[in-house]
Amino acid sequence: MPAKIVETRPRAFKRVSVDPITLDIIENAMLNARYEMDAVLFRTAMSPGIREQHDEFPMIANVDGKMVVGQFGSFIYGFKEAYHGTIEEGDMFLTTDPYSCKGAVSHINDWLLLRPIFKDGRLVAYAAMFGHMTDVGGKVPGSLPTDARQIFEEGIRIPPIRLFKYHPETRRLICFDHGLPRRDDKNQLLPDPPKPTGADSALGETRHRNDFGFCDSMAYDGQRYIYAGTVAGALCRIDTHTDKVEKIAHVMATGRFPALAIAEDGTIYGAGGMKGHTQVMRWRPGSDCIDSFFNLRDPSINDGPARIHELAVDREHTLYLAENDNHQRSSYLWSTRLP
Repeated sequence: MPAKIVETRPRAFKRVSVDPITLDIIENAMLNARYEMDAVLFRTAMSPGIREQHDEFPMIANVDGKMVVGQFGSFIYGFKEAYHGTIEEGDMFLTTDPYSCKGAVSHINDWLLLRPIFKDGRLVAYAAMFGHMTDVGGKVPGSLPTDARQIFEEGIRIPPIRLFKYHPETRRLICFDHGLPRRDDKNQLLPDPPKPTGADSALGETRHRNDFGFCDSMAYDGQRYIYAGTVAGALCRIDTHTDKVEKIAHVMATGRFPALAIAEDGTIYGAGGMKGHTQVMRWRPGSDCIDSFFNLRDPSINDGPARIHELAVDREHTLYLAENDNHQRSSYLWSTRLP
C-alpha cells in the first residue's frame, strides 16, 4: 500500500500564470537553493566521501515528485510506493535501501534524507539529499564487498522510516515519539542478563556522563526491526512498520555498546563494556533471556579482548571481535565460538 499524504487544507492552491521575468527569477532562486544545499553538507558532513569527494546530490521536486533542480532524476515516486505510512507536515524520512526507491540510490552506502514541504497545510514540494557514507558496516572496510552474495553483507540496510517529526505550531521535535530508551527505564521486554562482579556503570568517567539514550551501534534484521545499542549499554529495537521503540534490556553493565551483528538465522550478537569488563551478548529473538559472556581469555597468551569496537559473525556463528585504541598493547582481532 503506497504512502498516504495527510493535508489539513482540503482545497488545492489556485494555479496562476507567470511572466518570463518572474519565471527567470524563480529558476535562479531554485538553483541558488541547490548550491546552498551543497555548501551546507560539504561543511558539516563527517563522511570523507561527502566532505572531500563531494559525493552527494541534493534535489528539490514539485508536488508530483518530479525533479525541479538536482541531478540523477527523482526518486520520490519509488519512495512513496515503498513507504507504508503517512506523509505529514514536519516529517523527515531516511532510507539506505536501493530497492525502496527504484534504484535512485545505487547501494546502501548512499543515505537518503527526504522532507515533504507544506504551505498552509498543503503539500507543495519535496526536498531531498543523499550522500555516500564511507563505511556502513558489512564484511569489509568501506562496505563494498565484491564477493557479496546478498545485500546484507554490504552493511546496515535501512528501509524507509520516519526519522523525526517537527511540529511547526508547537516548535516541538519528536524522534520516534520519544527517542531511544534510557538505561534506568523500567519498561523493558526482558530481564537484564548477569553482569560481571564489580562491574558498575563507568559513564561518569566519560564525556557521556548523563544517559541521553545516545545510539552506539545499530543492526537491521532485514525484515522489520532495527536493533540499537546505546552508550549507556541498553539494547533496544525500532519497529520500522510502526516507528515504535522498545527497550529490550540493559545489557552492558559498565556502559558502551559499540558492536552489534545479526547472524543469518536471526541471532543477535553484541559486544562492549568499559574498564576491563568486556562483555559479549547473544539473544535469539523469541527467547526469554539474554546470554551474557565475560572473562573471555585465550589461554595460550593469557590475555583476552578489551575495548571491543566492532564484531562480525559468520554462518557457523564464529564471532570476530575487533579492538580499538587499546592503550596497554597493540589492538588485536579475536575470534570465538560461544557455548
